[in-house]
Amino acid sequence: MTEEIVLKNNRLLEKLGIEFKNLEHPPIKEVFDCMRYLGLLISEGFSTLVMKTDKEYVAIIRRDDTKLKLETTKQLLGTKRLSIASPDEFAKLTGLPSGAAFILTGLKTYLDRQLLEKEYLMGGSGSLAVTNRYKSADLKKIPNSTVVDVAEAKARPIILTGDTPSGKLHLGNYVGTLENRVKLQHEYDTYILLAN
Repeated sequence: MTEEIVLKNNRLLEKLGIEFKNLEHPPIKEVFDCMRYLGLLISEGFSTLVMKTDKEYVAIIRRDDTKLKLETTKQLLGTKRLSIASPDEFAKLTGLPSGAAFILTGLKTYLDRQLLEKEYLMGGSGSLAVTNRYKSADLKKIPNSTVVDVAEAKARPIILTGDTPSGKLHLGNYVGTLENRVKLQHEYDTYILLAN
């Protein structure tokens, strides 16, 4: 059953004309875990970061396969200090638990340009148990938002693993390691050692 906060947020999105679809799942706090559960790549998601500057709080929305260009962002915001809001600050500002960010924070919002490179992206709904699929172009309808260039691609993590061939390929090989490696090949630089 969809939580009341999600239903309330759905009404706000509809009023703004932002195309979305709710995807329910078990409560998940970490972006990577949620995307894995949904069977999607990290590049298909975005996060709403509530940030603290010298004088105010702002929201920055960036794709999950990118990281903030810190100095560029500080210069754009005209601040010397920039940090993620603490869980308590986040809860006080949004009325939501940490990890359940929603795109409509009520704060000045900066949308990284790379969000618009994909037609659809997954993002927060205000609940740890629902992820929304948004039409990326509609994110520009967020009130008090500006499209900026504040993120860059993250270096891909590396997996180093090895196998010792033990005969013919069988179902155990597939379920045990091969299936997972195929899923991870788009998110990691993978190196596999074969020992004899």
